[in-house]
Amino acid sequence: MKLLSTTIVMLLIGLSLFAQVDPSMIEKAKAREASDPAATEILDAVHAKYNSLEAMQLEFKLTIEGEMSSEQQGKMYLKGEQYRMELADQDVICNGNTVWFHLKENKEVQINNPNPDGEDFLSPAKMLNVYSENMVGRKLEDVKEGGKTLHKIEVKPRESHEEITKLRVTIDKASKELMEVIVFTRFGDRYTFEFSDLIENPKLSNTLFSFDPAQYPDIHVEDLRID
Repeated sequence: MKLLSTTIVMLLIGLSLFAQVDPSMIEKAKAREASDPAATEILDAVHAKYNSLEAMQLEFKLTIEGEMSSEQQGKMYLKGEQYRMELADQDVICNGNTVWFHLKENKEVQINNPNPDGEDFLSPAKMLNVYSENMVGRKLEDVKEGGKTLHKIEVKPRESHEEITKLRVTIDKASKELMEVIVFTRFGDRYTFEFSDLIENPKLSNTLFSFDPAQYPDIHVEDLRID
């Protein structure tokens, strides 16, 4: 998933009072100036929606087309810095301090330190952060599907990017929900993320974001944390 690393950089960059201007912020400002104002307005509104949520629950589908084609479906729970991603063959759980990779078929759990480029890249909020990374947006024609009006936006790097050539984003006009993101790469691969069944601010217990090996008597524990 290296090619997706740019999609999970956080939008909010802390700046000290009267601090020096971060050069990357200049590039982002230039990208916004070059973008279609209609695309910018839509993406900003959707981003604000997700950032306002204290927690969310949703289902997703990831389809990979290319040399290594595959399809995965799962469910994700997010609460602050905590997340839980459930797939058929594994669960990825993070409480903000520790990450557990539960490999179900292998009866193994790997324990790691959190990675800034963590597995919660499938979060719609994280997906939208790509727009902060020196990308230029252009609004395409709206489409009607299933009684809904959907915004279509194409996002491209302002300058040549080593991996991503463009993204196509689909947004529900009424709910401002991110429905689909298609990532096109220079290697000819295509990653399609589909989101559904969003529940806003569900009551999620903190126990959902931890893993207790004691509940799995036959499990092998591999602790890969760095002190």
